[in-house]
Amino acid sequence: MKRRRWRREEIQMLSDRYINEGPNLLAEEMGRSSDSVSSFAHRCGLRTRRWLQRRDAELDVAEPLVCETPSF
Repeated sequence: MKRRRWRREEIQMLSDRYINEGPNLLAEEMGRSSDSVSSFAHRCGLRTRRWLQRRDAELDVAEPLVCETPSF
């Protein structure tokens, strides 16, 4: 299977819309698989709003960090 290079327009579309729309809708518009879109987005450091909300929820549940004040 031949790999398609990512065009500048596709990368711009991904960075503009990925956080709100996720991989499925963008994949359909670009003619790529949702796996391809989500993998490339992950390599670019992009995350969906749903992923960010889940991460924030996990951080809220986690034990709070306790910082000790250094004594001088």
